[in-house]
Amino acid sequence: MPQLHGAVRNGAAIIHLHIRGHNGEECLDTERYYEAISKLKQIFPTPLIEITPRGTDKSAQEPVKFERGNMVKISSAMWRNKPELKPEMSALNLLTQQSLFS
Repeated sequence: MPQLHGAVRNGAAIIHLHIRGHNGEECLDTERYYEAISKLKQIFPTPLIEITPRGTDKSAQEPVKFERGNMVKISSAMWRNKPELKPEMSALNLLTQQSLFS
């Protein structure tokens, strides 16, 4: 967090957010996203928040995993449908065609 404070103090306009679990593993828990986004908005009201979540579509007949680089699935549960908490940006992290099909 000290690095983030310094970056914002020095003019950073965008906060790029990834959520990690307790052991540093990748985390897709919408509750953790909600907590982080809520806290960031309170502490840093000015910078835009950008999130890059991967996800799993459990509504599909067969589970579909959205891998980093090809699709981004964003659930409104991450900000509990509160417009004031909705991240202003979402990164696509697209791969090259060669990377996708090799």
